Amino acid sequence: MLGSATIGLFYEYAVRTFKVEGRGPRYSLLLCALFGIVGSALYASAGWIENADVARQCILVGSIPISGCSTICEVEYTATLSTCAVLGFVMGPSIGAIFCQIDATMYGLSINANNAPGFLILVATCTMFVQTLLFFDGKDDQSCVTSKDNEVTNNRGSSTDSNQPSINSNHKELPFNTVGVLMSIFIFLVHYYSFAVQETITTPLVITLYNWSPIQINLLFAGAGMISLITSFSVRYISRHVQDQTLLIASIVIGLLGSLLQMDIPQIERVLPINRFILGFILATMAFPIGRNVVLGLFSNILGPVSQGRWMGVIIAVSAVPRALGPFLALEALEAVHWRTWLEFGLCSLFFFLALVGTVKTTDILVPYSEFVGGMSCYESVDSHVHMPSPVLARQNSLRKSRLKNAENVA
Repeated sequence: MLGSATIGLFYEYAVRTFKVEGRGPRYSLLLCALFGIVGSALYASAGWIENADVARQCILVGSIPISGCSTICEVEYTATLSTCAVLGFVMGPSIGAIFCQIDATMYGLSINANNAPGFLILVATCTMFVQTLLFFDGKDDQSCVTSKDNEVTNNRGSSTDSNQPSINSNHKELPFNTVGVLMSIFIFLVHYYSFAVQETITTPLVITLYNWSPIQINLLFAGAGMISLITSFSVRYISRHVQDQTLLIASIVIGLLGSLLQMDIPQIERVLPINRFILGFILATMAFPIGRNVVLGLFSNILGPVSQGRWMGVIIAVSAVPRALGPFLALEALEAVHWRTWLEFGLCSLFFFLALVGTVKTTDILVPYSEFVGGMSCYESVDSHVHMPSPVLARQNSLRKSRLKNAENVA
């Protein structure tokens, strides 16, 4: 959690400090890979020296900039990255299991199940470092371009490729979409809480309720990984034809249905029926990649012309809270009612319901920044004042144009 926020601030600092174009994103990714190299090297030497905890922390910090500080401007790009991440989640344990079979000694040093996977991670992080060094210049990054930067650029007579509006020096400071940002963070928090619950309590839950064997549990999670992979891959194409707000509401509804299905009925059901549990588990598994991809893509667009590094660090840091506290709260809720599921998944349902209500109420706010301020025409100055339409009015104008277009098509 602290690492996410810190790396986000470093990313912004790097962009501001290294004035050469692209150096900030380039140095941030190199730092990411460097943390991974140090962590995996310590992991590979586990057993030779006492460093397992330090290795794990370095590897975790090294993974932060990829998810928290990269420029995410469209849901399709986020889905593409998430597909690769989910593929790693699915294949990682299988590859790790193969390396855990190694038990050898080389130059008097032991290589076994405790450190063999570290060598694979070391090769991967070194490859990432070299690829970034050779092929990534970061010049297309616009995630830390602010309205002040646009003003300087405009004064120099140059233009940028950013789709965010710019202002002149005599205009007031641009408004910040506070409600949209906070709502996005809350939805992200809800999805990650549901994911943390599914990830951590499923094993003890199915053992207690259904007396499942390790093979059955492994098959369940393997299937969940494949569902996540297919869902992430599908979002990449669906986002081309469906609005982000629609996908966002769909992810919340799917998560809500999944949580409701996993609730047993007090005084009626002794144990949650296994078919309902599996169906709810599938829906909850589908909801997370949809929600995560859409929120991250939409969040970057909502932020607009501000330094996005710190905000990406914040949203990733917030997502770490349910992963740290969620499992403890979930287990306490299950044990408090003797492993009945109505309490814990009732809480999940409540969180999804609140997210659904909030999203429906703020649909006019959860829009790209250019729509939030009403477009380029909003910056025309009258008597040294900036007249900007409200986000609701801007959205109404957009809907009105859409209805007129549909009426013309019908005619």
